[in-house]
Amino acid sequence: MKTRYKIMRFAARSFGRISKGIDMSFRYGLTSGEMLQYIYANKPHGNFIIGKMIDRYYLENQGWKAIRQRKNNLKSYLKDIIERKRQKGDPVIILDVASGPAGYLIETMTESGENGVQVICSDIDVRWLAKGKKSALDKGLKNITFIEGDAFRREHLKRIKPTPNVVVSSGFYDWILSDESVKNSLNLIYDLLPENGEIIFTNQCGHLQMEMVSEVFLDFNRKPLRMKIRSPKEINSWAEKAGFKNITYTTDSLNLYSVSRGFK
Repeated sequence: MKTRYKIMRFAARSFGRISKGIDMSFRYGLTSGEMLQYIYANKPHGNFIIGKMIDRYYLENQGWKAIRQRKNNLKSYLKDIIERKRQKGDPVIILDVASGPAGYLIETMTESGENGVQVICSDIDVRWLAKGKKSALDKGLKNITFIEGDAFRREHLKRIKPTPNVVVSSGFYDWILSDESVKNSLNLIYDLLPENGEIIFTNQCGHLQMEMVSEVFLDFNRKPLRMKIRSPKEINSWAEKAGFKNITYTTDSLNLYSVSRGFK
């Protein structure tokens, strides 16, 4: 490890933790659902005035700004689907295959309303499911359910009822290093969806500080952080090979994250 990264890691893991965001990145992992919720909220907290100042600087990192833009792009796609299906009188059944606490879905339902929409949040980590369930209840939402499930196991996806006609994979493929695993996931989602079903998936297509972040921070399993960069063209081609058509995508202003949408 480079000396400057050793110094940065020591600083972040010691006095840097007076910033709530930096502290959370080590307690829960930089890629955890808990961390993502904090980044979305974008409100600095910390010990003493200096802790809050450090936290504000941390939250203003360009990567976190791109994450918040990714969320807005994702919500925009979802709202468009919900409105279009409502106009047709069709039900909307949304499944997030690796939801975490599902903050973006809770926001979308709060803003768009529950009428005609059912949301199923599935995740392998029950901690985030419990947090998401509490958040949904606090918002008074009754159309969101949280279930334990493995996004890579066909039998787990097939037992989900009712069958979703919209499947979302958000912030999931970023830390899946195996290309074959991502391709397998896209195939599983295609098989799960009914005819004319829709997929929305996010992808990390760039990073401004990958080497530094990998050396200094931890993932949600508290292991050295590893992420995979893939171009939108590459991952969208995998979705096309799985069978999806009419794939479109949008990116944030820094081209760090793409959000893609396709039809079965």
